[in-house]
Amino acid sequence: MFVVIHRMHVKTDRRQRFVACWRTVAEALEEDCGGLGSRLHVADDGTYIAYSRWPDRETWENCETPARYAAVNNTMHEACETMEVLYELETVTDIPGFDGET
Repeated sequence: MFVVIHRMHVKTDRRQRFVACWRTVAEALEEDCGGLGSRLHVADDGTYIAYSRWPDRETWENCETPARYAAVNNTMHEACETMEVLYELETVTDIPGFDGET
């Protein structure tokens, strides 16, 4: 498994819209690109951290947001002051049940 961790600084007045767009795009990447799911978190200082799981690096690198979600993806990016990939990580070991999976 391959994991990508993102950090976003979202404009205060666009947080709700950002979260809605993020969810739509994350679901599209899972459905259309073979992603294994994502989670979005917010820290006390308002920084958003997201991580997405992929079968492998190649699947992630070959994934593009589906064209039908281009407007939503643009809205999500416009809501951010910054958006960056912090880490691209290969999974060393996984604990069954950690994500509610067995």
